[in-house]
Amino acid sequence: MKSIQIQTLTIVLSVIVFIISLTQFVVTIDYDIIESVSSWQYITIGSVAIFGGGVLEWLIWLANPLYVISIILFIKHYKLSMITAFLASFLAVIFSTWEEIRVDEKGISAKIIHFESGYYLWLSSILILTTGIFIFFRHRSKRKIHHYEGHHHKIINQTH
Repeated sequence: MKSIQIQTLTIVLSVIVFIISLTQFVVTIDYDIIESVSSWQYITIGSVAIFGGGVLEWLIWLANPLYVISIILFIKHYKLSMITAFLASFLAVIFSTWEEIRVDEKGISAKIIHFESGYYLWLSSILILTTGIFIFFRHRSKRKIHHYEGHHHKIINQTH
């Protein structure tokens, strides 16, 4: 498979899974009543959570802009995309360890009963991107080494 095919497949598959995740619930919480919270709520509210004291919630939400930044850097073939994608993956995985989540600016938290398909799809989209980026750069470096060795072998044969 060519590098450009790896890159295209990675981005397309990751974005499709991410978009599907937005149509699902992320978590079911116990906050006076048991309710499921949609991905749309978290993706919109997460960006302003820090203003209501939700620093940790905001940090987890940062996985989203890091995901987008990773895609942009990856399209430009910048190796920095490996770091931003890894950070997004790290933050997304960390969220799975939470037992409570802040639900208002007064600091009240709700118990997380369980994670829903939206969380797992969101996590998968980020992990697909991260894995694809690492595969892409590994594939490219192997091709460069192989190309260099082949070119070096031709030079040696021409001098003899």
